[in-house]
Amino acid sequence: MARFITYDDYLYALESTYKLKSIDISNTDQPLVKHEQYLWGNIETIFISGEYMYVGSSNGMHILSLDEPSVPILLSTYQHVTACDPVVVDGNRAYVTLRAGNFCGGTQNLLEVIDISDKYEPKRMVSYAMTEPYGLGVDNNTLFICEGEYGLKVYDSADPYEITSHKIAEFADIHAHDVIPLASFLFMIGEDGFYIYDYSDLEDISLMGTLPVSPSQE
Repeated sequence: MARFITYDDYLYALESTYKLKSIDISNTDQPLVKHEQYLWGNIETIFISGEYMYVGSSNGMHILSLDEPSVPILLSTYQHVTACDPVVVDGNRAYVTLRAGNFCGGTQNLLEVIDISDKYEPKRMVSYAMTEPYGLGVDNNTLFICEGEYGLKVYDSADPYEITSHKIAEFADIHAHDVIPLASFLFMIGEDGFYIYDYSDLEDISLMGTLPVSPSQE
């Protein structure tokens, strides 16, 4: 669901399934599109870590340099099987979920961990079978994965080869779509509304509040 993000004086937005726009927002009264570029693979989500942009597509993950913010430069592409593909980054590792049985195509439900220490040659480290992975978030080796009707799952990802063996918590009574972890607070959107969790104590992750959303009657 993350199709736009800011960096310095720029807003980056994914338009349709192939176009990345760089928008100068230094003057908020007159935002200006400075650059447009095409990326292959049905682009879906965007994430920035450090001076690099990571764009998830239905066929892989693109890594772009933001040395010149107005014109992101494509450095490499990590390719995978066709599937819906959100991506987040923590240090030198990227986490990608692949979801099957939807408009993106594909037949596998996976979490993939990718070594991005060399931005020109990203390499898969390990894959884990998932049930119905949607959006995900990561904060200092705490990995949050939305599993649709199967809820929200939280893992310790310090050891990339033992992630599913180190589950911290699971919230199975919600329909989870996407999350944003920020300063010990987790903002989650589900099928029935918006949730805020406090994860400052990982041994006692607590729900702080909800904002219910009723299905459209149209």
